[in-house]
Amino acid sequence: MAFERFDRLKPTWETVDFDEATEAIPRTSRGWRGFNPIDPSVLLLFIEKNMDFVYYLPKTGKVYIGVKRFFHKDDRELNEIFGERISGIEIRREKGIDEPAPTIISEMVIGSCFVYRLFEVPAECSMKGSQEYSCGMLPLREIKRYVFSPCGVIVEYRDNTRTLTTAENIDVGKAYDTIYGADNIYNQYLYRAFAYDADIPHKEDIVGILPRVKKDFPKFALRVFKEIYAKATEREYIPENVPERIVNELNGRSHDPGIAVRIARDLVVVTGESKNDYLECGDQTRAYFDRNAVWYFRKNAVTGKWTAEDLYECVAEKWEAWSRYLDRGFFKNTCMENLAKYAIDKKFPTRSKINLEHLFAEYFFLSAEQAAKIDSPVFDVIVKNIYAGKLVDRKKPLAELLGVTGGYIQSMAAGRCTILFLRDNKDINTPLITIEVREQSIRQCYGFRDTHNHNPQIRDFIMDYASSHGFKIDAVIYSEKK
Repeated sequence: MAFERFDRLKPTWETVDFDEATEAIPRTSRGWRGFNPIDPSVLLLFIEKNMDFVYYLPKTGKVYIGVKRFFHKDDRELNEIFGERISGIEIRREKGIDEPAPTIISEMVIGSCFVYRLFEVPAECSMKGSQEYSCGMLPLREIKRYVFSPCGVIVEYRDNTRTLTTAENIDVGKAYDTIYGADNIYNQYLYRAFAYDADIPHKEDIVGILPRVKKDFPKFALRVFKEIYAKATEREYIPENVPERIVNELNGRSHDPGIAVRIARDLVVVTGESKNDYLECGDQTRAYFDRNAVWYFRKNAVTGKWTAEDLYECVAEKWEAWSRYLDRGFFKNTCMENLAKYAIDKKFPTRSKINLEHLFAEYFFLSAEQAAKIDSPVFDVIVKNIYAGKLVDRKKPLAELLGVTGGYIQSMAAGRCTILFLRDNKDINTPLITIEVREQSIRQCYGFRDTHNHNPQIRDFIMDYASSHGFKIDAVIYSEKK
């Protein structure tokens, strides 16, 4: 259906041809460090291969040669040199290769479409003599257009071809958006033209969220608008297997972000917030835990609709958001009850708090081998590696979880190295010392987090063990310093 509408939609170049209506582009400037390439007081900086600097002021037509680079000067010095406060473009010409011309973005409404036009700003500089240059700016050249239309986002090209795309796929590189620094009159005109004339999907939602754009960003700047548009056109998705009571609670009850609530004997919810780059408001998140599963949802800040998301991916990518502590009994009668006792954070003397990120690590990532270490100090290392993005596969062996993926594994597989674990029979689950034996010699002997042994009884045991097996001791097996 979208393709049929696309075929019937009139191209914007039939109303405003390429390279036309450039007088509508705002010429205002944000100062010399935040340049506007079409400001009449712009400074063009050409860097020749011999590092000679050529400056050209289109407003006066003057050319300056041999002046120190203006980027290293303050405003007062610039005023003294050029006679006015100016902005600037740097154009490099080194080793005979020119960098692409600077590019700018300009917004406007054409027909029923909201359009972002991408222009090149051509400039030329040629040497006429040893100390004489000819400089000039050529007319703006429009490269392509990103058209927000009734049937979606369209890219239009100079050769009068066009194709459908998505807001997420728009990439304009380092192009300068001329709406930055534009005056209020221009912004008000653009807002009225969009609100009254543009015909794009979910326009009401977009208009409603524009007042919530962060004050440092123009509402219609491309990088801002495409994020809002992507959220406005996001599809609502609630799987059919989500229990009815969770769906009803999701749509019928409000919760503040950052709280944990027991809703029923066997149903709890943990809320949070996912921040947006350009909006003052974030997307509220909720994780529901019942007897059988965990259900995770995000509320779109633009549309106000809930959509289900893959909690596994969210936890892996945004683990800092889950760095929270909950009461020990919070998950009673839910699918997390049996795992919760292993996620108790030891920094609380009363052992009354559960570390939520540890709990998710257990639920999503741990294999049987990994889970066997869950109540030992190495579990902290496992969790850190999980949330540092070093693994997202619960089938990985413990050695990879601990970051031991290099020479140890190959050496052990080839029989060149043996790793021994020293523990007390009375407390078999608590690791004491890890020993590396290589070529009939004890090469390493470390406790938790690479600490030395401070127990003389362990020292004596290691010495007896080495003697009975004919091992040399080439490592520190005891230290009085703690």
